[in-house]
Amino acid sequence: MPGLLDPIDIAGLHLRNRIVMPPMASGRAGPDGHATADHVEYHRLRAAAGTALVIVEHSYVLPVGRFNEGQLGVHEDGCVPGLAKVAAAIRSAGAVACLQLAHAGATGMPAIPGRRPVAPSAVPHPYGKGDVPAEVSRDDLAETVRAFGDAAARAVAAGFDMVEVHAAHGFLLCQFLSPLTNRRGDRYGGSEENRGRLHCEVLAEVRRRVGPKTAIAMRLGADDETPGEQQRWRDQPPHVAPSPERGDTAVHEPASPGDHRQKATEHEHDTDLFAHANSSLTPTTRSRRGPAPRP
Repeated sequence: MPGLLDPIDIAGLHLRNRIVMPPMASGRAGPDGHATADHVEYHRLRAAAGTALVIVEHSYVLPVGRFNEGQLGVHEDGCVPGLAKVAAAIRSAGAVACLQLAHAGATGMPAIPGRRPVAPSAVPHPYGKGDVPAEVSRDDLAETVRAFGDAAARAVAAGFDMVEVHAAHGFLLCQFLSPLTNRRGDRYGGSEENRGRLHCEVLAEVRRRVGPKTAIAMRLGADDETPGEQQRWRDQPPHVAPSPERGDTAVHEPASPGDHRQKATEHEHDTDLFAHANSSLTPTTRSRRGPAPRP
């Protein structure tokens, strides 16, 4: 059986071992969301320590989707030079570089974009900041899909080997998938398939923009862990599971949305939830984190 330090090849990428650094917010970005020298050194050190895959922290794809003032951005072309330095530092240390793409939705900071945060429905986030978000329009949803694609293209232009779509921890895509925060009556609400429609559209747009060879992952909330939740996918995958048609690579599933309650218990079958959905997938990972929305 392969060990932790054994190399592995995934989706055309060679990982020198099986150690992955997950995306962890460092709060080092400037007011414009651009990467700083602190970002470069922070991630270089972790790659140099022997990590095989470094997933750079959640990066907002639209100003309205910014989580806080220190969050890294990939929302405009001006972000690319700084991100390129981060990617180069990771790769020069022998690791694979991945950038996580995010939209905070209802947990966004109104003071930063100068407008109310948006969400699937105008209901308070269970563990948000207490504000009632605006229900996102169909036009704004189309803009959001394009923004994820634009952000993915910028990540590739900056030299990242891989992108991860953030759909967990109470952020926008997680809010759409959860019946706790999605009360819509259109094609993006109601059934599980409809609640996952935005995920599929985002993945398809990201794939279209980065081409067939770039690895794509999605961090997917698998369980709301809150009364009234419906997301318990221990026996079958949701409709947003990766598919050969989209060429998706992996799904990482923590609790959601916003990790409402801390859990120390791991589900059984930690590595094979989506194995029967696509035999070419990398193993999935489950994690339990604290109650606050986080990347």
